[in-house]
Amino acid sequence: MLKEKIKANEEKIDKFVFYFSIMDILFFPYIWFLSTNYSLIIVCLWTLFKLKELIHTREFKISIVLVVLMLLSTLLSFISHPKVLSIGDEIWVQNIKMMIQYASYFLYYMMFIYCLKKYNMKIKNIITHGKAI
Repeated sequence: MLKEKIKANEEKIDKFVFYFSIMDILFFPYIWFLSTNYSLIIVCLWTLFKLKELIHTREFKISIVLVVLMLLSTLLSFISHPKVLSIGDEIWVQNIKMMIQYASYFLYYMMFIYCLKKYNMKIKNIITHGKAI
């Protein structure tokens, strides 16, 4: 039943996530403990619902490769600089937070590309006139 409602309102949901993300990125404050936008939670849920469609896109494949490279880079930082890391746990936590933060922005990228291609949205109207068409 929930899937049917989501499918029936797919365009409205996609556009809401799209516009809410833009407003959040431009105007809302960050989540204090992760330094990322509030809309990230919504975009993560949106990605889970759209995963079957997104898996086949070029953007998804590129994002997976880049996230794996970021993970390897983070792990390499722990191995290559053990003396710096022995100073305190804060550096470990900061490295992991930065990796999550940067990797999460690929979700935004996939969502924006998906909505722009599927619904032919005009970003210029949003930026110059402040109205969504």
